[in-house]
Amino acid sequence: MIRGKAPTPSCLSVGSRHLDVRDVHFLWGMDLFKTGKMLRRMYKGAGHRSIWRIGPAGENLSAMACINVDTYRHFGRLGCGAVMGAKNLKGSSSWRWLLPASEGKAYAKLFAEVHRKMTDTDMMEKYHNYGTPINMAVLNGIRALPIQNLQKTTDPDIEGITGETLPATRCCATPRVPGVRSGAFTSDMSGRGSWARTATSTGRFPTTMNRSLQLAQCST
Repeated sequence: MIRGKAPTPSCLSVGSRHLDVRDVHFLWGMDLFKTGKMLRRMYKGAGHRSIWRIGPAGENLSAMACINVDTYRHFGRLGCGAVMGAKNLKGSSSWRWLLPASEGKAYAKLFAEVHRKMTDTDMMEKYHNYGTPINMAVLNGIRALPIQNLQKTTDPDIEGITGETLPATRCCATPRVPGVRSGAFTSDMSGRGSWARTATSTGRFPTTMNRSLQLAQCST
């Protein structure tokens, strides 16, 4: 948990044996790509650390700002990018915690079993086929769905735009997203739109997309 606000735009580096805060005022105003490039130069160790950062949207406290992680991943729910901006946290470098493996063959056996279940069974099928939208109904049920430009957390008519419904009814395209298998991005022709991929790519949340924008996405 990060509390308080840095006096100047800063970057936090966290690992199993270190905690470092650096002044990065020179990155303020840079977009995600330039920021990521600079932070990778500052924090060496590709493959052993992840770079989190925000762009101008987060700096300006936009409620739709995402946190970009290692270029291809985005945290977009509930305006978390704006939270980083409010704390003057331009970026963060998190390092893998190297913990000693258990002795003997127990760990290797457990890893092999988990890997088998994830690749040879239907355990992960819903995420491979539909991606994050498959959780819309679940989040709606516990009143934790950011919807209608963050004004509500639930919608009684959610069934029409869930990950289960769209591919079977009004889904017009499922183009590939970098780092995500086909099916994770869906556009609904009802004018309401899907959620996670659509929200992060257009800066909108469910029920706010218009049909012309969706058609433009489908054509690309």
